[in-house]
Amino acid sequence: RLFRNQTAGPDRPVHGPVKHVLQLLRGRLDQPLDLSALAREVGVSPHHLSRLVRAESGATLQHHLRRLRVEHACGLLDSGRANVTEAAYSCGYQSLSHFAKAFREETGRTPREWLAERQRE
Repeated sequence: RLFRNQTAGPDRPVHGPVKHVLQLLRGRLDQPLDLSALAREVGVSPHHLSRLVRAESGATLQHHLRRLRVEHACGLLDSGRANVTEAAYSCGYQSLSHFAKAFREETGRTPREWLAERQRE
């Protein structure tokens, strides 16, 4: 299993503004979450966007961003294109401890455990 919570909210099918926002997030993994800018781009208020995302997907924007960042980091680590530090910074984390915490919350293991497991496969 790649992620611990594979049936959690971020896997629900989404449509309209929510789908558009998630596509925008994928292109901005290295940037901080800017709810106001995202809301402007899809033409709704920040509060309404937060409610829409939560109602349609079952997860917050912050959770979606964390999940997307960790998925991207997994790809970088699996491909050998980045070490743990490079993966963390390229996914928008300014701190290795925050990256490791987010990684563990999403995958159930640390980035180093992830790499060790992949090398054994």
